[in-house]
Amino acid sequence: MARTSASRRHPDGGDEDTVRGRILEAAFAAFMKSGYDANSPLEIASRARGSKGQRSRAGSRMRPGFEGGQMPLIRRVPKRGFTNPFRVPAQVVNMRDLARLPGEEVNPGTLVAAGLVSRADDPVKLLGTGDVARAYVVRGCALSASARTKIEQAGGRVEE
Repeated sequence: MARTSASRRHPDGGDEDTVRGRILEAAFAAFMKSGYDANSPLEIASRARGSKGQRSRAGSRMRPGFEGGQMPLIRRVPKRGFTNPFRVPAQVVNMRDLARLPGEEVNPGTLVAAGLVSRADDPVKLLGTGDVARAYVVRGCALSASARTKIEQAGGRVEE
């Protein structure tokens, strides 16, 4: 290696990088002489598992969330309420989307035909986001309070 002004001389002679390399080689040689065998059964068994403990053993399988006997987090956190298994979420349509309808009739069938909802069998709810340009007749849909007032102000009606 050509000596430049950036490289520093080491007291042992040679560049600092060269001396560092010689020290590492000597340390590795001493380590290998110490009886370390990378392929011994003991080294293979503990490879990538740390040392000792339940998780280092062969066949160790613990369920997700297991914390070694400590009360698991899922049991420490308080629970509230319940989830209704029979809930059917409503398909939402905003007032601004009703402009895409060809006529004044608003029911699940006309909303499916216009592509505003995917199924006529599932409940539909009209929300009051946006303005109403025409007088609509709404049948078979749930409405929010703001949607009901906007339709009635525009001259439409809601038939239950």
